[in-house]
Amino acid sequence: MIMETAEKELWIAYLTTRRLSYRQQLINLYYPLIKYCAAKLWRRIGKGTAHEWEDLLGLGAFGLLDAVEKFSPSQGNKFTTYATTRISGAMIDGLRAYDEVP
Repeated sequence: MIMETAEKELWIAYLTTRRLSYRQQLINLYYPLIKYCAAKLWRRIGKGTAHEWEDLLGLGAFGLLDAVEKFSPSQGNKFTTYATTRISGAMIDGLRAYDEVP
């Protein structure tokens, strides 16, 4: 899939200036990835656990922020692929931190 022109321009603007307003626009654009990753993980861990949906979304937000900060288009990866991995990883790491058993 080819990146849309507006999306590509937003990435270029953010990567060249690192302005917070551009970063926020990117986070808003990709926020649905957090819900997607949370839903996949929620099905895996079961709805009867002590972990709340909002906790997963919060952990995923940290993962998305980290993905936006560290993404490099020169690597040739799609951002959605990269971000999904970072978001899921942040959620799993966060759930592990909540666990009482090592």
